Amino acid sequence: MSCCDNNCSQGRECPARVAKIGRKDYARAPLPPMGWREYLPDLACAMLLCIAVMMLSALIVMVLHA
Repeated sequence: MSCCDNNCSQGRECPARVAKIGRKDYARAPLPPMGWREYLPDLACAMLLCIAVMMLSALIVMVLHA
């Protein structure tokens, strides 16, 4: 019987479980530099500005239509 099927009776001593617990990832490599990350704050500001302008224009249209 494989310890990876649903009828595992080994409990805490299951080799698959012990292998998962014992594995540690030390010193993961940092993400490589990407050009799009430099422009992300500018993109966020531009999107917020567009949302604010759309809200303002919707408010003006609602006031003028009333």
